[in-house]
Amino acid sequence: MLVLALSVLIIFALIGAFKEKSILNIQSIFCLMWAMICWLASLRLFDMVAFSDRPYLVISIGCVSFSFGYWAYIRKKRIVKVGERDSYSLNLRIYNGLYYISIVLLFILAIRVIGLLQMGVPYSVIRDLYGEIGESNSLLQSKAEIFINTFILVALVPVFNAFLILHFFNYLKLSKKQIIQIVLLAVLYCFVTGSRIVITNLIFQALILVMTFRIKIPMKEVRKVAVVGVVLYFAISFISENRQKDHALVDWGTKETYYAYSSLAVPMLDHYLTIADRTNFMTYGMTTVYGVCRVILLPYLVAGGAYPDFFLYTESFFKQIDEYIPIFYGVQHNAFVSIFLYFYLDFGYVGVILGCFLYGFLFRYFIVRAYNKRDVYSILIFLIFVISLAKCFARWEFVNAGYVLAFIYIPFLLKKNKKYERS
Repeated sequence: MLVLALSVLIIFALIGAFKEKSILNIQSIFCLMWAMICWLASLRLFDMVAFSDRPYLVISIGCVSFSFGYWAYIRKKRIVKVGERDSYSLNLRIYNGLYYISIVLLFILAIRVIGLLQMGVPYSVIRDLYGEIGESNSLLQSKAEIFINTFILVALVPVFNAFLILHFFNYLKLSKKQIIQIVLLAVLYCFVTGSRIVITNLIFQALILVMTFRIKIPMKEVRKVAVVGVVLYFAISFISENRQKDHALVDWGTKETYYAYSSLAVPMLDHYLTIADRTNFMTYGMTTVYGVCRVILLPYLVAGGAYPDFFLYTESFFKQIDEYIPIFYGVQHNAFVSIFLYFYLDFGYVGVILGCFLYGFLFRYFIVRAYNKRDVYSILIFLIFVISLAKCFARWEFVNAGYVLAFIYIPFLLKKNKKYERS
């Protein structure tokens, strides 16, 4: 089954390269990425648990469906006027208001983290305390803090980071003060949450933008890019070194850690597919739109309402995914179940086909829209959507209400410049 799966994924990647006249396109990258993940998992290094061939089938179906969805959007790229780049700028009132709300919360949380570190609490434990939202020992100690974190801070961090990318490539003008503000926000967020994915997303978004728009970086800028790359690498390494969890009985090094994160989506997908089938768990579309529903229900929840039963039913499986299970001997992992499991929870194999087809279609739509318009608004939407690809080996990102809200905040954070208002 592995050979068949790898053959299908590579063939579809090559077809995409032929159609796009470049292997550096989203559809080909998606297929090749999953081919690599499947191959690495098949090696079963470092005492990885045994798993069936079923994940290879589900992944193959998903990638083929993604490809057909990607190709189904037939509108082509066209040449546009570069002058449209300066059609948008920051809406400073809204930007400042949301920024200062977020930074105040982060300073409060950072002070608590420093206090716990001084008491000798391990950083890995502190990171878990941030995730224990609603628990008595959580870093977030009030409903207001939980609300700001869930519906403002988590949504704004990826948007603000994308502002930095747009500024670097001359699509959006930021003042030195705004650059410092955004960098400070990102640093504090990583410190409080122990998050590496924020840094990884930043790198991934920039690479995808360069490949999609075929941007040529001037030699004088290459040195800056190299310096930034080195800094981000050491930042990721530092966070990784200091957030080691208590879920390991053996001392893993760098190569073991990177191998695990590059392959464990396959055995974890197999594990939870089995659970879903054994318990006849099916959400009939709720999993795909879970984050959207949380946003829609927000006014009702603020008014004191409770989540409906069908919502809690879907959430119950997510809680299982968050539990740590042994994937390697002496080491436990959680959450890395891939987008394919989330689509499978909706309608089984049909859910994988429909979900991946829609995902591919939307990806092509946002790419073409951004490429054709070349304005800040369209490119920013595309960059935020790219995050879902960076995290697809772990989860379907649209179950996260903060991620959904990021798209909603964008129109309010940008304003159209006067000379473009009628265009």
